[in-house]
Amino acid sequence: MKNTNKNLKYIICTGLFLVGVMGIISLSRCIDESRDMIKRECENVDDYSVGDPNNVFRTGASGGKVLGQFGCKGKSPYNSKSGYAKYNVQISDTCNLDIDIRYSCNNIHSISIRIYIDNEYEPRANFYPENTHDWNSFKNTGKINIGPVTAGSHSITFKTDGAMYGVADLDYFILSIQP
Repeated sequence: MKNTNKNLKYIICTGLFLVGVMGIISLSRCIDESRDMIKRECENVDDYSVGDPNNVFRTGASGGKVLGQFGCKGKSPYNSKSGYAKYNVQISDTCNLDIDIRYSCNNIHSISIRIYIDNEYEPRANFYPENTHDWNSFKNTGKINIGPVTAGSHSITFKTDGAMYGVADLDYFILSIQP
């Protein structure tokens, strides 16, 4: 009986250790940027109808540039202009995705940015940029769930109805697999 209890304790401890190690392995897979996260600089836009990806430099931006003046005509008097910015991405596995967008906004408005996958008619999500009170002051949206996506090539499109002086300057976004 003593040996049985001793062996049982050994088996339980070994099992807990393996569960712990497997948890660490699973966790490391979840945070492996090359597999489970995609970061795109917004100035590296694949297609757009509003905003300026070439000439808007911001000292607080990642890489010093943004897709600026998203939501307005790019020249003074910076009138409102609706439009989109589209980014092509390759998703390695069928999964549920979150998106986290870094932006700045020096404007008081209540205009949303809608997020679409591929050519879907309805947006997967939308957010209202908060006023950061300076075009060089950036903040993140935090993770926004955009739902299930199959493995393969997809597009992520941001659309806005526009606002005087722009809805936001878009710095970058990160797509991540939802845990």
